[in-house]
Amino acid sequence: MTAAFACVAGLGVHTGPGWFVADAFALQLGFALVLAPATTLASASVPIERAGAGSALLNTLRQLGSALGVAVLGSILWSRYAGMMHDRLSGAPAGVRRTASESLASALATGDPAAVKAAGPAFLSAMHTTALVAAGVCGIALLVTLFPRPSRRSGTTAAPPRTPARERTHADHRS
Repeated sequence: MTAAFACVAGLGVHTGPGWFVADAFALQLGFALVLAPATTLASASVPIERAGAGSALLNTLRQLGSALGVAVLGSILWSRYAGMMHDRLSGAPAGVRRTASESLASALATGDPAAVKAAGPAFLSAMHTTALVAAGVCGIALLVTLFPRPSRRSGTTAAPPRTPARERTHADHRS
């Protein structure tokens, strides 16, 4: 996922749709390869008598993370875009500058040639910055995963995950 987010910084006005599709595929593959095993690992580490609460907490954290991710990355994108549009349209009337800074669609809707010309590169630059921030966050998550901290209780790394509930139940019946 880190590499796919970083590759977004290479997308530009003249990039063919094939590169965009390949990058989107790599990103989705990364999500699939990370989220499914992580969910299974987290669920398996919860004692069977607390499985319902563990599942609810996991679902809540996943949705909260998604909402915060969209909010933070969206804020970075908009802030970068608005700042660049203000800079690029410094000589334009205040109304055009204000409207064009709201969004890409608003800039194109102004009909002002300077706003229309500045909107695409400003949006691409803002998208690149946002993707690099997302790549950085994924990179940090990768490092945290690869280098686990020692457990405070025993002085060793975290214990391996417990056997999933289904396998424990089957093993108990065989004994």
